Amino acid sequence: MEGSAIDPMVASFAELEPGVIKMLGGSFNLQTQEHRVVAFMVGATLGIRLEKDLGAFWFPNRSSGFGAAMGLSEAVAVVSPIEAVSRALAKGQLSELDDLMRDLRSMVARATLSPQGAGMGGQKIGPEDYQRLFDPGLAQVACLDGATVEKLLNTPTGTVRREIEDAIGRAPSQLPDEVKAQIRAQIGGALGQMDPDKLLGEQLPRATSLCELLSWIHATRTSSGLAPEELWRELVVPLLHIGAPEKFPELDEDDVAAIEPGADPLLLFVEIVPFQTPAADEDGVIGVFPVETAESLIPMNEGFPRLVQVDPTALVNVLHTFDVAKTRAAIAAFRAHVIAAGAPEPGPLESPLLDAAISLIGDIAMVAKEAHETGGVFCVRRATEAEASSEAALHMVREALRAPLIVLA
Repeated sequence: MEGSAIDPMVASFAELEPGVIKMLGGSFNLQTQEHRVVAFMVGATLGIRLEKDLGAFWFPNRSSGFGAAMGLSEAVAVVSPIEAVSRALAKGQLSELDDLMRDLRSMVARATLSPQGAGMGGQKIGPEDYQRLFDPGLAQVACLDGATVEKLLNTPTGTVRREIEDAIGRAPSQLPDEVKAQIRAQIGGALGQMDPDKLLGEQLPRATSLCELLSWIHATRTSSGLAPEELWRELVVPLLHIGAPEKFPELDEDDVAAIEPGADPLLLFVEIVPFQTPAADEDGVIGVFPVETAESLIPMNEGFPRLVQVDPTALVNVLHTFDVAKTRAAIAAFRAHVIAAGAPEPGPLESPLLDAAISLIGDIAMVAKEAHETGGVFCVRRATEAEASSEAALHMVREALRAPLIVLA
């Protein structure tokens, strides 16, 4: 673009910038297809350089708008190359990527030279570890008190810190001291790095994830169990919308040939039988809530929200008509239908997946009822595996926050 060859694997991003500007042909706009292609190209370049120079690797990450991010094995850091490039291009400062590379090199050097060694506890961490720690692949529905969230965001950060640390201290004895210390260090430590005199909501740009977690602790009225998002999208929501049909589609030769011996009847049921009630948006949040009506519970200008407010009316009709006994009977009848079509005999009707799906459907109904009766906010929350493992501890902290204080005069 500039009349001379430049190796993007060696040259600085500042050197690449003039050519990239010519490729854009104007101010960067992520909504423009040609600009997205350029951002992807430069992002791919950054990703390859991170792999080559720092041993970085890709891992699935739903927190990234592109579905994947990069991690470092020598230090704990998450980088989304295409998002980093998009921000730099929007500012017209591709040199920010050179600064990012320098910062990451310094981070790796500090971690490598530290007494504790690289990674976590002296152990290098890989893609599976990063996915467990940072990929919010689990989901649940919940009812939150909107007034409590608003009050929390309008509370001085120092007050929020004192209240949460006091609640951790008053948590029941079933919560081990080492777990209390860990929660205090993670939440109290993060709050301690913020301006104690400013309202929590005023510090949102730098603490969105923390505010979501604090809202979850303070304001949750009731919630469903946590399950992989794929389970909600591919099993729970379809089962609700299929219901208990009296007739099933005829199976042709290709359908029969595709069925393997011992296949789970439930999975065949949700794959083959059409919805009796159309879903509001099969491509929406957990496969049912329209994206255009969903919004972050916490005000945020960028990033990926973990607490998403949705309209539960998308599920009201199917929740009212769903009958557990009739659905189980329909799956049994469909199994017989498959056998009658000449397919290999599916597996037994008893299925842990079916029990889990029915339990989650019951949870949805419970949460929707709570939201309707109390005027609460119906939300979908996404969480990582690491966050899920701390749910019991956070529940104890929540109960301690709500418990009355006894003042001895």
